[in-house]
Amino acid sequence: MWFQAELYKLLYGSPSLPHALLIKGARGIGKQIFAQSVAQALLCEDRSAQASACGQCAACTWFLNGTHPDFKVISPITDEMVEASAESEGPKLKSSAWIVIDQIRQISDFIHVSGHRRGPRVVLIHPAETLNPNAANALLKNLEEPPPGVHFLLVTHRPHSLVSTILSRCQQLSLPLPNHQSAIQWLTDQGVSQSELALALSSGAPLLALSRHQEGAFNGRNELFAKISQADFDPVSTADSLSEQPLERFLAWMQQWTYDINSQILINKVRYNIDFKSKIESISNMVNRNSMLRLHRLLIREQRTVQHPLNTKLYIETVLMAYSAAISTKQVTDVY
Repeated sequence: MWFQAELYKLLYGSPSLPHALLIKGARGIGKQIFAQSVAQALLCEDRSAQASACGQCAACTWFLNGTHPDFKVISPITDEMVEASAESEGPKLKSSAWIVIDQIRQISDFIHVSGHRRGPRVVLIHPAETLNPNAANALLKNLEEPPPGVHFLLVTHRPHSLVSTILSRCQQLSLPLPNHQSAIQWLTDQGVSQSELALALSSGAPLLALSRHQEGAFNGRNELFAKISQADFDPVSTADSLSEQPLERFLAWMQQWTYDINSQILINKVRYNIDFKSKIESISNMVNRNSMLRLHRLLIREQRTVQHPLNTKLYIETVLMAYSAAISTKQVTDVY
């Protein structure tokens, strides 16, 4: 899509591709698609000078159909994979949020057998941060002394979550955010209304913006912000109106909203909620700055670790009361 220059530099910018490559970058920018493009280019039997796979040779046909014998994908086992295994004659799978050691053990046979096409063999692992400790240790053994012609591609948006021994054995490639206008045009082509706003709310990550649009993750956002843009809004009735919204979504909205208020105060800039810029400018002129900054920091911490509380409505009320206190023109005691 938008990483052709990076793909060309990777495949032709050095004498040889590293045997282990860690592809990192923000969530939702297309890292996995890039890794698949690298894998297909490596396996293609008629690759072009522009680094792209031809898309027509036997190897590309197998790759696009998901049947290339020299390409292996390791990722957490989903419910769909479990259902497929139940209908097959092979081993039955069990869903998991983690990549487990049994999956990594499968790699050993794969990499130590000659390639079916007498060419390279490629292992794609994503998201790499879902490797559990035992799986990570097992993978390390394969990364230390891989057979000739074997390439490992690890994809992650949380490289800090990987053990240092794996990081030290991988060459790292950091992918940037896509070009802003290219991303907006792509989202528009995908049928995303208000593509510029969707991109801003997704921190410039177009695939994340598309996914959120398709999941309806922006539904209800305008109604919330229209209410809390008023200095005299009622936290209790507003919390009532949010009873159907997932708590994680509410916290994400509030984190971005408080970020924009603080950003407007400090550098006169709104990053996320560009459609509410005038409202945010007005709020920034009456806000209790210290309270708003503290609230934003708390929301960041809780968004990362929050578990569904016993009383969601009361929890939301508490956050909105803290916000109400922060935008009050009076100096009031924090309640959060």
